[in-house]
Amino acid sequence: MAMAEGTVPFRGFRTWYQVVGELPAPDGKLPLLVVNGGPGCPHDYLQDLASLADESGRPVVFYDQLGCGRSDQPDDPTLWVMDTFVEEVAAVREALGLDRVHLLGHSWGTQVALEYVLGRPAGLVSLVLASPMASAPVYAAEARRLKESLPPEVQQVIDRHERREPPATTPMWRPPWPSTSAGSADSIRGPITSCAPSPACARRSTGPCGARNGTLPAT
Repeated sequence: MAMAEGTVPFRGFRTWYQVVGELPAPDGKLPLLVVNGGPGCPHDYLQDLASLADESGRPVVFYDQLGCGRSDQPDDPTLWVMDTFVEEVAAVREALGLDRVHLLGHSWGTQVALEYVLGRPAGLVSLVLASPMASAPVYAAEARRLKESLPPEVQQVIDRHERREPPATTPMWRPPWPSTSAGSADSIRGPITSCAPSPACARRSTGPCGARNGTLPAT
């Protein structure tokens, strides 16, 4: 299977991308551009989507958002706003010649994708939203439900650290509570993945190649 990697210039930095399959596809199938979740999480955990290129001949385009993974990681808090990530989608499309494209957003990536679509970009053929957060109140209610399903001792750890005042710039990859016992770690695996151990692609997204210098986007 053909695979190409490179970088796209964006706001004076470099956004890393990977194309799986041939672009353009010989049979004319339109590419799928993947906007992964996070923020501050590279694309790796969605790498299984690359099988679409092999199974259907549809090119799949991944990229690591600015501030994480293989993309540049500038130390500039003013960059961490929604407009940055929306404009980055447009920059990747333009640089790779994705004139007509299917767009898939996952988790935080659905918010980026929705903001991008609201700008009515030309050539967008379809939009797929996976695990979207289109409503902050609904998300908050579900997060509370999930937390309440955890063992009491784990909830206490989360509550204790949620009461702490976070620093002005909170690293995107750092959870709001410290490492706990192995039993507690097993307790919080369920809402994230049902696999034990986690798939290798998911571990890569949270390992050394994940976010290092990014901060949460301003709201």
